[in-house]
Formats: sequence, C-alpha cells, structure tokens
Amino acid sequence: MCCRRSSSFRTEVSMRITVDIPDGLLEQAMALGGFGTKRAAAIAALEECIRRHSDPSGPSHRPGPASGSKSRQPRGASAGGCASADPQPAPHAPSTRRRRHVTT
Repeated sequence: MCCRRSSSFRTEVSMRITVDIPDGLLEQAMALGGFGTKRAAAIAALEECIRRHSDPSGPSHRPGPASGSKSRQPRGASAGGCASADPQPAPHAPSTRRRRHVTT
C-alpha cells in the first residue's frame, strides 16, 4: 500500500492489485468506452459503480436485464450493473486439517 500526503493534510491511499478479468470483456469495455488503457477502463467502471450505488434511488430501482435474458452477469452483480457490496463467498473444499479439542 502506498500513502501520499497532500497539502490539505488528507492522506491518499492507493493499492496495486492483480485481478483476473476476461480478455474479451475488457477489450469490449475499452472499445465501447473509447479507453486507451486497461487501467482507464477499470477506473471508469469503478467510478460508474460508485455513482450508481450512491444514487438515492438505488440500484434496486434500476431496470435490469429482462427476465429470461441470456445475458450473463458476473457473480454478485446486481441489476444496477456492478457487483453488490456484499458478494457471496466462493465455495471452497472442506479443510482436511485436524482440529484440536481443548477441554476445560
């Protein structure tokens, strides 16, 4: 994580992350949005998600894909067009690690 001080005594925090985004999806977003870089497309998508979820009418009031639509939404996606604030955790295999019982 990187922190920078600004002259108004606010701290700006930025973090580098690695995200596996399907190539076709990213290329389509870059082409439709006219973005020259992957970073610009990702930032614009995050800003749009924040804007939609900050709207007083809320994303639940926005029309989503028609029922029966074959469009695929990412896991956790809402009718507002971006992932929900509380996505479901990915399923995982049960632990093979033994638990130690402590008696009192």
